[in-house]
Amino acid sequence: MIWFGLEPLVPEDPQRALRLARTSQIPMLSENIARRAVAANQLEFLVTSLDDRSDARPALLRGMRDGLEGQFELDRPEEWASVYRKLKRDKSLADLAEEVDQQFGGVEVARRFLATLDDESAPAEDRRGAIRGLADQQHSELFERLPALLEVPELRLATIRAYAAFDGRWESALLLLGHYDSFNADEKLAAVQTLSSRPIYGRVLMGAIKSEAIPRRDVPAYVARQLHRVVGSGFLEVWGPITRVSSEKTAAIAKYTTMLNDEAIAEADPAHGEQMFSELCGVCHQMFGEGGMIGPDLTGSNRTELDYLLTNIIDPSGDMQDAYQTLMVTTRDGRTYSGTVATKDARAMTLRVVGQDEIVIPHSDIQSHDYFPLSMMPEGLLDGYDDDEVTNLVAYLMTAQEETNPQGP
Repeated sequence: MIWFGLEPLVPEDPQRALRLARTSQIPMLSENIARRAVAANQLEFLVTSLDDRSDARPALLRGMRDGLEGQFELDRPEEWASVYRKLKRDKSLADLAEEVDQQFGGVEVARRFLATLDDESAPAEDRRGAIRGLADQQHSELFERLPALLEVPELRLATIRAYAAFDGRWESALLLLGHYDSFNADEKLAAVQTLSSRPIYGRVLMGAIKSEAIPRRDVPAYVARQLHRVVGSGFLEVWGPITRVSSEKTAAIAKYTTMLNDEAIAEADPAHGEQMFSELCGVCHQMFGEGGMIGPDLTGSNRTELDYLLTNIIDPSGDMQDAYQTLMVTTRDGRTYSGTVATKDARAMTLRVVGQDEIVIPHSDIQSHDYFPLSMMPEGLLDGYDDDEVTNLVAYLMTAQEETNPQGP
């Protein structure tokens, strides 16, 4: 509540706001003030605020880092070099300060990323971070390395996603398609997401779906909607209707209502259902503190009511909060994203995208965006599972936390 009251005042009086941030005993408040100061183009004031020994410096640096995310061509504020040298001498602040420094000066940062990427002895996470950083810059030297990086198992997922950063080329799409059968489940999802991000990629993916080189079951509904946007109405000739008609949903609800009676639920295996939840639902939904944040947290929902569960699983767009509507964004360089909005300020919006880190898109990069009154959750989610598997999943969804996480005496 304090932040909601304070937020609109930060750009009006940034010096006063940052004085409050330096003395606040609430780290989240200091962090949010710093992030908002970046959005309000008050970097000089923010850098000056770091040039003391305030206990709030870690929070200020986190807020500055998050506010700068996605901006790699910013000029360094005049005072940053001297402040950065001081911060680097403090071991508790050095890593955060370096993350902030990486947002400034594209050429220098790219050189650092390329050195890390080419160092085969560097930790895999550092090399994956270098791929992400260079992809954000759309660096040509990364593009040249991508085919070789695709052969490195611990870098493959980041590499597949990096292809989406570059203007679509037939040979790149065909290379991903040629490796598709050797990918694991996460890599296959990343591949179809990448191939639905740009028009040339999308036409290759549409052809692969038509020829069954990529099975339809590997293409989630939200990817199908994105492909429709990217390649046009011709996609519907290959895919058919993207949403089901109401009569099919009504029939499915009736079928599962009969099947999932009290006796069937009592004899089910919730432990197997928990594993299914993790694989099928957990990337988007939290339950008992575990899972993703793209869809609603299911912990406190009406999960013990079968009608509620079936209606939301079979018709996920039927009763959906506005916050979970699908947003499709096309950037000026031709890339399309599908996700739900995590945050939005005067500078940028942040999208939650299935299976990926949150993506920050500056408003200046957006060519068009459209909300769709449709859930990211696909229809027909249960179609690929047998009756026992569906029963196990529903049994887990209906359990209380104490049943899944029993406490000792």
